[in-house]
Amino acid sequence: MVEAKKVTLGPQGVLTQAERYSRGFTANPIDYGDGFRVPFLYSTNGEVIWFHDIREPLNRSRRVSAFHTPAALREMLDRDSAAELKALEALPANPYLRPYQHEANEGIEGAIRNRKRKMLVAMATGTGKTVTLVNEVYRLMKSGVARRVLSSSIAGPWPPRPSGRSPPSKRSRG
Repeated sequence: MVEAKKVTLGPQGVLTQAERYSRGFTANPIDYGDGFRVPFLYSTNGEVIWFHDIREPLNRSRRVSAFHTPAALREMLDRDSAAELKALEALPANPYLRPYQHEANEGIEGAIRNRKRKMLVAMATGTGKTVTLVNEVYRLMKSGVARRVLSSSIAGPWPPRPSGRSPPSKRSRG
């Protein structure tokens, strides 16, 4: 279901209109919860696109760069999030991790259960951030909760401080 508005309107605020249309779409006998008959809602003003998967109450609307392809919509429709989360809980803990690494992984998994899409894990230097993250990525992919994971690691102070040195100059060889 797509709700399109003129460019001067922000699309995030009109998702509620798409929700009303989804509830009123009686041609589909499937109820995706709370009376919704269409599981995926979009709103756009031609420049910005917002998306909301309404099948789970904890799912939040989010900005997307483009409309999903039919294959991506099929993949989302075929996923069983509850079974994937149950599989994640059933995976045994890595006995080689330290207690605070287990705690970090439990925090990530709790955020995922609450449908958070962005997380920040902060650990001190030398505490095994890479090992912790690799373990968590393995658990997420093994259980089927994640198919792709984007991770960013920043070393040093944030925001970066200028070094006080100029970049090396390029000398032309003649």
